[in-house]
Amino acid sequence: MSTPTAAGSGLARALPTLLGILIALGVVAAYELELIERDPVPSDCPPDSSSPPSASSPARVLDPLVAGARPHPASRAAEAHALAVEDQLALLETQNQVLAERAVTGELSYYNQSQAELEAMARHCDIRMDYPKRLEAQEIEDLALEPDEQQAWDRALQAFAEQERAYYLEILRELDPETPGLDELPLAQVRRQLTKVAGRARSGDDSSLQRHVAEERAGLRDAPTDPEQLSAWNRYNRLRFNAGDRFAQLLGDELGDARVHELRSVFEGWPGAHTRQVGCEER
Repeated sequence: MSTPTAAGSGLARALPTLLGILIALGVVAAYELELIERDPVPSDCPPDSSSPPSASSPARVLDPLVAGARPHPASRAAEAHALAVEDQLALLETQNQVLAERAVTGELSYYNQSQAELEAMARHCDIRMDYPKRLEAQEIEDLALEPDEQQAWDRALQAFAEQERAYYLEILRELDPETPGLDELPLAQVRRQLTKVAGRARSGDDSSLQRHVAEERAGLRDAPTDPEQLSAWNRYNRLRFNAGDRFAQLLGDELGDARVHELRSVFEGWPGAHTRQVGCEER
């Protein structure tokens, strides 16, 4: 009777892990589609011509594929030193309170993690995503949004949906140009079709995608200098991962980055869908 080779045994041991990862990816994709595939409903309120101009200068250009990347901690040293001592103490006190709550509830944050948390997430290839949505009355109250800020949120959300469709449609056209009625598909259908075909474009280097993105978010790895050279599968997933940061940029063009940080911090992630992928596939 022949005995299995070492390579065969290794493959057999690895199969459950690989299957588990593929199943997890499918569950996350299905969850996201269920929660965010609907296009934002345009506001019934007419534009307020008396509203003040945007809080920031003309719209900034930020590559959507690396929207979540941060500079290395060393490059932020000057900014950290500029903080007043009382502000640092207040921040530490708040963080300690949050950590104490999480120790009891096991609740995860999807935004505003500390540097130590980001580095721990990088070690475990932990990617967390927060998607914006149309706000309910209670959420508007919780966020303490003024009427003009509500209108700014709606404008940013509509712009986000339009960008989403444009970005995803470009990838779908690259992967499946024969899709019937391609140019007329709504965002939900574009996303759904991409979940079926994106895997075709996966390359051998893409097994490290989650690790790379998590390290970029922690400032431990430089973001790709030419994201368009990445595979379509890589680009598709980076767009998913960076949805919250891309919406933050659009809302920042309306309200300013400081106010956006306040709003996103209230629920430690945008009100909407929160999803997570964790695990280093290449191990």
